[in-house]
Amino acid sequence: MALVRTAIQTLKVLQARLGNSYSDYRKGKMFKLKSKNKLSRATAIALMVGSVSVISSPMAHAASGDITSSTQTAGGTAFATNGAAGTSTIHSNGTITLAVAACTAACFVSVTGGTFTAVTSGGTIATGGASITSTANTALVALVATPTAAGTDMVISSFEATSAGAAYDVVTVTVIAAAGMTIAANGVSGSIGVVVAPTTTVNAKTMSITSDGSVGFTTIIGGVDQVSKLTVANGTISSVSAVTDGSPDAARTSLVFGDVAVAVVVKPNAGVTSMVIKSYGTANQITAGTNVDKITVSVVAATTVGAISTSKSETNWVAYGTTISNAADPDLTNVDVDGANIIANGAAGQIGYSLNDGNDIALPASGVVSVVSSNPLIAVSFDGSFFNTEIAQANTTAYGSVYVGQAVANTPASGTITFKYNGTAYVTKSVTMQGDIASIVVSDIYSGKTGVSGTIATAGSAIDATAAAVLADAGSFSVVAKDAAGNVLGGKTVAADTTRYNNVVSAITLANSGATIKFSGTAGLTAGPGTGSLLGTFSCPTSTEGTGGTKQRLKITNAALVTIYSNEFDATCGGSPSAYTASLDKASYVPGDIATLTITAKTSTGKAPYSAATTGTATTAVGITQGSQMTPVTAIAVTDKFGNTGVVTYKFVVGTTEGSYNMIVDLPKWSVANGYSGAAQTVKYSVASGTATVTNADVLKSIVALIASINKQIQALQALILKKK
Repeated sequence: MALVRTAIQTLKVLQARLGNSYSDYRKGKMFKLKSKNKLSRATAIALMVGSVSVISSPMAHAASGDITSSTQTAGGTAFATNGAAGTSTIHSNGTITLAVAACTAACFVSVTGGTFTAVTSGGTIATGGASITSTANTALVALVATPTAAGTDMVISSFEATSAGAAYDVVTVTVIAAAGMTIAANGVSGSIGVVVAPTTTVNAKTMSITSDGSVGFTTIIGGVDQVSKLTVANGTISSVSAVTDGSPDAARTSLVFGDVAVAVVVKPNAGVTSMVIKSYGTANQITAGTNVDKITVSVVAATTVGAISTSKSETNWVAYGTTISNAADPDLTNVDVDGANIIANGAAGQIGYSLNDGNDIALPASGVVSVVSSNPLIAVSFDGSFFNTEIAQANTTAYGSVYVGQAVANTPASGTITFKYNGTAYVTKSVTMQGDIASIVVSDIYSGKTGVSGTIATAGSAIDATAAAVLADAGSFSVVAKDAAGNVLGGKTVAADTTRYNNVVSAITLANSGATIKFSGTAGLTAGPGTGSLLGTFSCPTSTEGTGGTKQRLKITNAALVTIYSNEFDATCGGSPSAYTASLDKASYVPGDIATLTITAKTSTGKAPYSAATTGTATTAVGITQGSQMTPVTAIAVTDKFGNTGVVTYKFVVGTTEGSYNMIVDLPKWSVANGYSGAAQTVKYSVASGTATVTNADVLKSIVALIASINKQIQALQALILKKK
């Protein structure tokens, strides 16, 4: 197009030089040169050619706003240029990809009868896709235009800056109907046994039918004189309306329908699970195997229709209060909400359900849903009225909820909830009903350091009841609340029995304000099960050690207004280690023995130190010089704690070399140099074989003794013989 405009400009130059001769030439007349213009025809032609060559040379690149096409989809005729206008033909389900040359300022490109849907670079498509403005002096790359509908031309125009003024270039795209297929509804035009209605996405239609069903559809022609065709895989063409361009092949798996729309019915082959129908709009598409439309048909057994499928149905515990609004509710995932099946005392749980057949189709409203509990202490309900017997209701919506609660107030129970459809059980769900609080269990008790007030930095969190969890230097313990069945309860607020306070323990602090920990995954439930242990701590006076003479306990009032007390426990306060001793479990070991070293720490009053007291620090390393033949089983660390007993132990593997040795145990943290009375300890030990050693001298001595004994026996025998004579 750039060359065409250049030629036009050249002709205008020639007109100015040749006068009316140019006009006459445009009117089809021969050149008639006036006498004052002494140019011959040959000269004029030479001037024309010369002018074109001279003017066009610097215009070898595309002129401003030139529109060219690189690709187009879904058939049609190729893009062509004609002066300042381009033409093309595409199917209604296709697109055309354009390139627009850079403008001096910025190109404004508009489209009618379609929209711009994508561009790789060079500009930004306006909202709605009716236009695009390029960046100044920048070409538009891969501008995609999509038609609105068949029968409406798509016109694309380029301008300098705005649409005011003459267009640089205009492209007219003729949009014709796309070759394809329109599927009939169930029971219409040959569609029978439709299980899942067809989708309408071009070239990606899907549907499901029963194995004894069929698919009926009408072909869509791609234009006059088109060579259209359809093919069937895993099925056959059972019937087709009048065809002018052909008929089904001998196998009845393909049909050339040309440019005539026809009605077709296709049935699946026996035993297949899917069938694929494809259509092609042009001879080129047929040769290349490029289909313009496709229907993928899932084929299911007729017996699966209306029969409950456990894999396609959902039945799961949900957070209490969840609204189940339809069969595809996102809460119905067949995955139980963690902890939702453990129901707090006095609360209710909820099970959501959605019932579908093997084709993922909702079961009919004529069906009956029923549920029953395995334990008479557990009741079920559809509508808020609870029964400990089987209940049922019509499957009106194919989805809903079952609520689970206590049949007897404050009583724990466990069992299963069985769901049935038309009397046949299809799933069971386990449930635990928590009862009223029956006990408080205090464990993991660790002594505190004198002068340290216990504080809780982990309010609201739980600790593992099996872990030696100790707050920094403060006394601590763990708490769980349980019902009569031993279920751990969450949300039960316990408190210290202050009547047990004394001169040592005057304050007990509980995490989470004393409320036992709920299960972390039960957000939205009325109450939740317990998990782990609640953390407690207590404060110690500045110098007084011991328990104060009274044991501590916690308490709570249950639903029957009875006070429940925890087990009694010693809340002990201890000072720092003042001295320590070290000893081995044996004085002598045989090779391969396991030796145990015990280090015992005592306060200045002779009591065990506080639990968190360690054997050393980063700057006061533990010094245990094993001597020879002692290899530690586990690493010796400065963070090792003395615990409640004031004792720390280490294991060693005894070597094989016999002898006497010394082990030096030094804990500089508790030495005189650091203000304490501790001193390095020397522990003696030996390694000896379990079997006695026999020397050569011992063997010789035994032989001599044996000979002497034999000689005595011979002499005695001789004396006896002589005497008898």
